[in-house]
Amino acid sequence: MMEILEPENDLLGELVRFYNDGSWEKVVNNATNLLRQYPLSINLLNVLGAAHSKLGDPRLAISKFKKGLLFQPSIPELYNSLALSQQELGELSEALRINKYGLILQPNSLQLVFNRGNLLRDNKMPFDAVKAYQSAIGIDSDVTEAHTNLGIIFLTLMRFSDANESFGKAINIQIKRLIARQANSASNVPLNGHLFYNKALALEKLMSRRSALKFYQKSILVQPCLAEGYEALNRIFYGFNDFYSAMTFSTKALRIKPDNADFLCNMGRNAIEYYDGDQALEFFKKSLVIDPTNKYSLANLLACNPHRLKETDIEWRRKKLQCVDWESVPELSPVSVTCLLPIGRAASIFLHSLVDGHPEVSTIPGVYFQGWFGQEAWEYFKPNYDDKNWRGELTEKIVSHYEPLFDANSKKDVFGNPFGNTDWLANYSGFMNMGDKGNEAFKIDKGSFRAVFGKAIENTEIVSKKSVFELINWSLTASTLGIKSSTEVEGRDIFYHIHKPSIGEITSFLNYYPTSKFLYIVRNPLQGMESWMLTHKGVLDDLQQGKYKRGYGEYQGQSLAIDPLLEAWSKVISPIQMMFYVLFIPSTIGNESRGIRLEDLKRKPKQTVEKISRWLGISNHEALMQSSFCGYKYWGPASNSSGLITGFDPKPLEFEIGRILGERDIEIFETLFWPISRDFGYLKDRKLFLKDELKKIKPWLDEPFEFEKRLFEGSLPEAFNLEDMGPFQRLHKLVELCWEVLFENGHYPNRISPLD
Repeated sequence: MMEILEPENDLLGELVRFYNDGSWEKVVNNATNLLRQYPLSINLLNVLGAAHSKLGDPRLAISKFKKGLLFQPSIPELYNSLALSQQELGELSEALRINKYGLILQPNSLQLVFNRGNLLRDNKMPFDAVKAYQSAIGIDSDVTEAHTNLGIIFLTLMRFSDANESFGKAINIQIKRLIARQANSASNVPLNGHLFYNKALALEKLMSRRSALKFYQKSILVQPCLAEGYEALNRIFYGFNDFYSAMTFSTKALRIKPDNADFLCNMGRNAIEYYDGDQALEFFKKSLVIDPTNKYSLANLLACNPHRLKETDIEWRRKKLQCVDWESVPELSPVSVTCLLPIGRAASIFLHSLVDGHPEVSTIPGVYFQGWFGQEAWEYFKPNYDDKNWRGELTEKIVSHYEPLFDANSKKDVFGNPFGNTDWLANYSGFMNMGDKGNEAFKIDKGSFRAVFGKAIENTEIVSKKSVFELINWSLTASTLGIKSSTEVEGRDIFYHIHKPSIGEITSFLNYYPTSKFLYIVRNPLQGMESWMLTHKGVLDDLQQGKYKRGYGEYQGQSLAIDPLLEAWSKVISPIQMMFYVLFIPSTIGNESRGIRLEDLKRKPKQTVEKISRWLGISNHEALMQSSFCGYKYWGPASNSSGLITGFDPKPLEFEIGRILGERDIEIFETLFWPISRDFGYLKDRKLFLKDELKKIKPWLDEPFEFEKRLFEGSLPEAFNLEDMGPFQRLHKLVELCWEVLFENGHYPNRISPLD
């Protein structure tokens, strides 16, 4: 065997020092000179190849590593180095092959196993990558990068619990090392802000927003220039209706990355919350200049000044979104879909419960699928077709994410947050008060649904947002009827409780179902608004007792915590905002939409139900007189005023208006609700001339409402004025906008006709 001479250790040590110091040109010069004396030196060829790689010349590096393997083909480190350089050049298949040779020689090499995970990840083989990273952790459980990369793979696979666990382990390793170095008086090892950010992202995806907030805060404290951390804080505060803080953090993110399309879009969304449509439109336009296919900006275009949009504007904006939203996949036959939306607290789930069980209709109980047509939902559910088990994965994602649908005991929230940041969506919807005595939790057998839905997609090569939505509806109907295949119910009309969708969600829905119908349920607007506000009775009681009083300077962007007063205030006024939001929806123009009065449904049920069935094009079946979901009698959530009621009991309609609103408040809102009150017969005789009433209330719109004075003034520190607070400003900008629209047009963009 040919003897291979190696340089003395001090010469090799000097090269290693140069390499570690980043003096890679010195490494190249010195190693090249030494190779004249030691032409077969494996160590020299290895360090020389590594230096070439660092200098951005992977091809030269590969030539050195290959030469070394010619002389000594049994050194695993050379295979590892060669594979890394090939990976850098994008030669991923060859890199995987070379990596495998190294692992044959040294199967427990941490570097080779870890790098194999990276190669599998880059080759879009995520499930194999997971196994490789787990093997690396089995060799050495204290490698931060292995836990981090595993967590990132779990994020892409939407395995958020596993991702959260992996990032938690990586953070613990970093902290343990930092403590050890401090104890030894060594230099500090900086923590990685991205680790905290990734853990927060996993928690956010798990709907644990408050826990996510803490880790997003840590991410920017550890890494102050982490733009994504600030933008995530914008997202969290936006979700808690603290739009001032949201805008503050989004502005900071934009300072770091001024050309980020998503950041600009989120600034536009914040502007919409302050009813500044012109500014919002500017942000969305800038976002679309950078990224013309940005779905979030395109989806929100219709939210900018909807009262000024003409039908041609609406159609153009919908088509712009359709270009990037539509999926080029085989679709099922055309399906008739009717959307149900409430105006205020108008017992929409009660109406939904009458349609559930009709033999010609498929529907999903409750409001859980409100967010299905949002951009985020399909990003989560869209299959990874590289995974042979994608059908099983899709089924499990549906069952897992929509767990409250299958078991009301689950306190999970769902995409779209149908009832805001409630801590128990199913209970809030009344699904814990089911059955003959109102004491049963609603449940659907998961196994039956899995079997039916799994069979429905077993021979399907590709699916879409639309096809999965339809198959879920039909599979759920079949499974609850004891039918083993959805083919027996496929093609049924779908009744979709879209509830309170965002502009983006309703626009995306209309891209898939452009001829759908919209059925609104209406209640006396003032009574419905007060009833909705009273669902926050605990918050109202705490406000009355001054429990939200804060210290000086602790609100509006000065703290990284959710301000309890602003959160409470936003909850109380959100019903007012949502009621007018529905009236500003421009997207249903051109679609057939009708409204029915809750008062008629409760007091004249047979006649009203017959009208509904005729308009829906279904038989006037006896099921339409039964308030139930999947055989469970539906009572609805227990009311603070009327307790637990069921069926057509009209008790909630008998309460006097003025339980929260003052006399002047009532006069203001009666005027602002004039179009809907006129069309649906709620208008008082004295309100005959809208413009006269508008002129009368105009001077009052800048002043605090009577309910605001009573509830909120006592919760503010002395140094603060009611008029300076974000929720006050947003609400009063809204009523001023409503006033302007009515004064100019006499109606709102969404004109709903009563169902005859």
